[in-house]
Amino acid sequence: MQTEDEEDLAYINQRRLNFPVSISFVVKRDKKTGQPVMAERMTFEDLISFLYMDLYRGMAVGNVPRLCHNCGKWFLAIGAYDTVYCQRVAPGEITRTCRQVGAHRKEKQKNGRELAYREYARAYNRLKTWKQRGKISPEEWNQKVAYIQELKAEYLAGNISDVEYVTKLDQV
Repeated sequence: MQTEDEEDLAYINQRRLNFPVSISFVVKRDKKTGQPVMAERMTFEDLISFLYMDLYRGMAVGNVPRLCHNCGKWFLAIGAYDTVYCQRVAPGEITRTCRQVGAHRKEKQKNGRELAYREYARAYNRLKTWKQRGKISPEEWNQKVAYIQELKAEYLAGNISDVEYVTKLDQV
């Protein structure tokens, strides 16, 4: 009786990627130590076989093709499982790469343009400054921060209007 995992492996095993290649093993001397080492020598019948073998061996060790979240082009993520931006010059930029500008743009789109987050940050920073200057006690600060968090949640849920949200935050 096959388990679910074995059934998945059986499906994967049906997909075979075959490339015409000759493999031989040769003994060579290590350039650094001078010791004999066993080396693998591959001879390919055509270029496409070499390219596929190179791609799949690279993928086996974690070098995977990914789609850049900034420019939408494919790149090779080498050794990092969470890389989502390429090293090409970003669209609309002269020298900065997608990796340098991508995360900043995504964060700006998420927080900087949305009224709820922008106004909440303004009110929170105002309260934080008051607390640091001693104008309000830490207990008052905690209560007011909890209140503006509730206001933000109500606004995001659609229970209060833009004007009402901003007015209530200004009154805190």
